[in-house]
Amino acid sequence: MVICATVPQIDQSDICAIDDYGAKIDSAGGNLAFHVTKELERRGRRVIAIVMFDSGRVLETFRFPDEQVARLADEFLEADGVKEYVHSAVLRDKATRTIHKYLETLSQTKDDGVIDAEIHLASLLSAFYGRVCHSMRSS
Repeated sequence: MVICATVPQIDQSDICAIDDYGAKIDSAGGNLAFHVTKELERRGRRVIAIVMFDSGRVLETFRFPDEQVARLADEFLEADGVKEYVHSAVLRDKATRTIHKYLETLSQTKDDGVIDAEIHLASLLSAFYGRVCHSMRSS
């Protein structure tokens, strides 16, 4: 089975399943894919590979500054395709709290442990400068 999750922006997620397990993930979705793969393997399932785009590994917990959380929430709420649906203060507050919880969970969850699946990391910035893709084994 192949699991594809794309998160080109915070507001969107698409998951599809095909054959043996594998994953294509953007940004912080890579962290989620690592943990999902760990759990699937723990349950005896086989994951072939994770392909991450512009993802980073969280080795130590950290805290997003409040100003950064507020800025990210504001950017999301003002994005085309979002702002037309969050007119009320109640919805804006709920979205802001959800983003805050998401970032808090991301920053407090270490990407530790080992998985059998191959990890492929591609950076769009690296691709721009001529370095296309890196492969690594988790350790």
